[in-house]
Amino acid sequence: MNEVTQQASQSVLFHGPDAEALDDAAFQWAHAHSSGLPESILYLTNQPHRETVVETQWQEVGRPAELVAMSLDDFVDRCYDRTAIGGPSTRIDQPTRQRLMERAVESLPEESPLHSDRDGLPSTGLTGELEDLFSLLEFAGVLDVDTLQQRLRDEGLPNLADELGRVAAEFYGGRDDIEDGSGTVLQAERYQHVESIDPSSIFEHVDAVIVAGFDRFSVLAERVVATIAETWPTAGTVVRLTDTDEPVGVDVAADRAWSFFNDDLEFEAQHITSRSDLPRENAKLAASLFRREGPTIDNTELTADFVVPSSLEAEVRFVGRQVQQLVGEGVDLDDIAVVPTSSQAYVPALAAEFESRRIRYAANKQYDVDETATGTALIAALDLVMDDDPDALTKIVDNPVVTFGEWWPSGQSRREVHDMITEAVESDDFDDGISQSSDEVEQFVSDVRSQASTIQTSDTPLAEFRAFISDLGIDETVENRETTGSQRVVRSGVRRVLDAVDRTAVDRGGVLERARHALSGASVTDTPRGWDGRVDIIDAGSVGARAYDYVFVVGLTASHFPGGNGRLALYQRVTDAHEDFEEADHARRAEYRIAGLLGSSASIVFSRPSKQLDGTKYVDASILAELRRVTDTKTTVRDEFENLFDSTVSHRDVVGSRGDLHRAFGLVGVSGGKPAVADAIETAESSGVFEMAPGANDALTRPQSPCSRNGVRTASSRDRAQLDDRNGWLSEATATVLSLEPKPLSPTAAEDYAACPFKYYARRVLELDDDDETTVPMARGTVVHDILEAFYERLAEQEGRPVPLGSFSRSELEGELLEAALSRLRGADKTEREALDDEWRYRHLVGLGTASSNPYYTLPGIEAEASGIFVRFLDEEVRFHVDPDDDLRDGPVTVAPCQFEQRLSGLVGSVEMFGYLDRQDRSDGGLAVVRDYKTGKTPSERDTLDGIKFQLPVYAKLLEQTEDVEVVGGTYYRLRKPGDVSSNAGQVTFDDVAAWYGHGGTPTVRGRTPAIETRDGFRELLDEVVPDRLSQIVNGIESGVFHPTTNKEDAAGCSSCAFRDACDVRHHRRRDLVANLESAERDAYVPPMARGVEWEPTVERDE
Repeated sequence: MNEVTQQASQSVLFHGPDAEALDDAAFQWAHAHSSGLPESILYLTNQPHRETVVETQWQEVGRPAELVAMSLDDFVDRCYDRTAIGGPSTRIDQPTRQRLMERAVESLPEESPLHSDRDGLPSTGLTGELEDLFSLLEFAGVLDVDTLQQRLRDEGLPNLADELGRVAAEFYGGRDDIEDGSGTVLQAERYQHVESIDPSSIFEHVDAVIVAGFDRFSVLAERVVATIAETWPTAGTVVRLTDTDEPVGVDVAADRAWSFFNDDLEFEAQHITSRSDLPRENAKLAASLFRREGPTIDNTELTADFVVPSSLEAEVRFVGRQVQQLVGEGVDLDDIAVVPTSSQAYVPALAAEFESRRIRYAANKQYDVDETATGTALIAALDLVMDDDPDALTKIVDNPVVTFGEWWPSGQSRREVHDMITEAVESDDFDDGISQSSDEVEQFVSDVRSQASTIQTSDTPLAEFRAFISDLGIDETVENRETTGSQRVVRSGVRRVLDAVDRTAVDRGGVLERARHALSGASVTDTPRGWDGRVDIIDAGSVGARAYDYVFVVGLTASHFPGGNGRLALYQRVTDAHEDFEEADHARRAEYRIAGLLGSSASIVFSRPSKQLDGTKYVDASILAELRRVTDTKTTVRDEFENLFDSTVSHRDVVGSRGDLHRAFGLVGVSGGKPAVADAIETAESSGVFEMAPGANDALTRPQSPCSRNGVRTASSRDRAQLDDRNGWLSEATATVLSLEPKPLSPTAAEDYAACPFKYYARRVLELDDDDETTVPMARGTVVHDILEAFYERLAEQEGRPVPLGSFSRSELEGELLEAALSRLRGADKTEREALDDEWRYRHLVGLGTASSNPYYTLPGIEAEASGIFVRFLDEEVRFHVDPDDDLRDGPVTVAPCQFEQRLSGLVGSVEMFGYLDRQDRSDGGLAVVRDYKTGKTPSERDTLDGIKFQLPVYAKLLEQTEDVEVVGGTYYRLRKPGDVSSNAGQVTFDDVAAWYGHGGTPTVRGRTPAIETRDGFRELLDEVVPDRLSQIVNGIESGVFHPTTNKEDAAGCSSCAFRDACDVRHHRRRDLVANLESAERDAYVPPMARGVEWEPTVERDE
């Protein structure tokens, strides 16, 4: 019997469906082995948040200090720090790893598929994926270049072996360049060291070890646990919901851990039955999931509920009310867990909900640095230093964490300083504009800019930048106890990022640019100081082997549930090559953890929202669908406060916050109208609801009750589609003060109003739009437009003349388009460079030109040929304008590209309009087709005909006024993705000038019959219908008519609207609003689409 087997005879593997029962069994086993001294028992977990909970649970069995709980990482660190030279300061941190990987990718030769030809640093997405891949390989025991290349070649990946070998050489070699030499040891190297030592020399008093809660181990982790098992009696625990010999159902997710303990270490397996007070049917249900045959379930004995609130927000409120009620009934906070499937979607909302109800909770919160006050202040400060950007100065002045210390001009408010700087920014000359402000503000601006200007040329720019940050008062503000703790977490994370840049930028130059790039892609995690005495909010993949009495699993939709990682192709090829390299299946792990909670909890609620904001229904996550299958449970949408209008409903929603109060009043109004609301408010006031709501911390005090009334009245007004100032109809006096006359009007402004008057008001009158949501798509669209304009300008023999595409070979066309693209990318500004990541570049440029001239010619890790958007664009152009293969029976179309990015202006009817026409195609006979490039969603023909879109007909009218042409059609040129490029999307034309695909010989072609049949019908649209619609829109704007949309949510763009939460766009409300508009005193524009009418020309109706 070998040593491992001898030691294994003292070791045991506890398994069963109840996590708490497994811990109890492990504790009893450990207590029998313990000498009773401090740290006699070592409890190793993969969930650090459980450590204090475990130590508390142990006290029911043994002495308080007898057991110490820690993560496996902490165990390795403690062993390494005691036995290796250097101690804890030698460990490499995550920001430094990321910067080293950035250096490695940056150093690749141009012929490398991973090389970036961007005028800047490699994308954060690419370096992040590679860093993740290397971490995975390191914990598989691949810790140097030679081993990496040999392993990949052994697995049949010779090309990737060479490519990743070059990256590895730079990545691992970059550690030698770190100036102080500290912080260079990989965590995997620490594991490798510890696997070969005697850990009893560090943990001298340990008598036994418990390894609990793991569902899989990396190769190096297995070796460390094997070393532990050789050293001490060891107990492993694995939650297993099924009682079969081999893992089946959800237990497949833990097969790696089970096989390691049971087969490799030969631990003695012992099944542990669940606690007697747990509902047996819950455990049977968990064991039945994803199995063809399982035990029969008695639904009447289940303590599992399935709830479908109307929306994500309603789901979060439902959980808040349920937890608040449990707390009010005396349930211990430690016995409650909320388990979201998506931390990003749910944790911020749950945290805000619990805070509003004064419920103590613990959750890991992740913040993107560039979306926090501290992060945006630092990034704006870098922009000011690098570019002397006045806009950056405005952002800094607006930022609440910046005080400017002694620089601040005395006697000036932030608003006053902001207005003066903004006015100067908007002037033609900033310096001249700021000189027109007060002397104090001019001096303030001069001092700040002067200090910033010295940093760029300093020998130690980051040190000077840190001093500049201090002078701005950021550190003092963040460290102030009145500032939210999240800002301190962000500031601490930023320090680590800047330190990593400083340490790794040796001989690379551009330190400030590297700092800016690093901060823009950085995120930090705010970890609670303690988890005791709080409701746990912890995502499904991280919950671990823990039992709670009450569990709420939220977000069980297919889109929120953990799924595919969306990795690069090369990443997936490596992870598929060998089981040592496998990445955890996050979906299977989440299903396993959720099933474990079902099997070990007294009560569990499974929920998902019914619909998204745009009305699209959510789809069940696979585990929820499986739970419904096994229990034969149907989906039933649960509305909030149903008991107020449906006496048959068994459950009651208790008012616990102002939000609850508003919604309850709103439902009272829906069922009983305004008098019922007034009665309800009076009753609430007399009963003290405004003074005290159970558990609420938002102070529903009497002075605030008028605000509550106003909110209820606004909700009631919108719900009943009233036409008043609460529903977007301004008074004549207000409209006059705001000077709402829109001269001139652009087609996109008209489309905003046609889609939703309230969105037009918020965006274009109040200027409230969130620019951050549109920055990336706008930047990308601008670049595509510029590239295509430059391409045709390079081909044009004479400006204003049609471009003869047929006189160029295909290789010449690809070469010209490639050069236009690369030239534009090289000239991209900072915002554009951030938007044009490598994924965008490959999507557009792959397959264009040749591999030697195009750095994006092939996709990394993919040897098959691919065609990007620009290749498909040329395919479309050549197909219809050249027809080289004689596929068109009557020859190419009769128009050719002629003018590009034309500014047009003039009257359309009585309305002054202007805009930029992306492209005009013209024939020798004076016929023209207008085209508008679309890199996002493309409008349909009916969007134009039914009064939602105006670009094509407006450009047609303005072009006819500007040039001697007759416009016979307009199209959107769809350029959103490679497989769906079309020059005739959303086409508006008529039969005579649009031949079928395969025919040609006309100005344009079609794949379906146009809605307009004749030239007269087309002219009616251009000359009568569109001018009349525009006139109605202008009248509505000038008179202050800004009600929420009358269109369906998808036509109005509700899903992407920053103001959607202010509206009620349910179908019955829109129907009532249209009816009320028809009887209103003021004219209002209602698109035919909103009335459910399809427009057709009057001249064609009798035909």
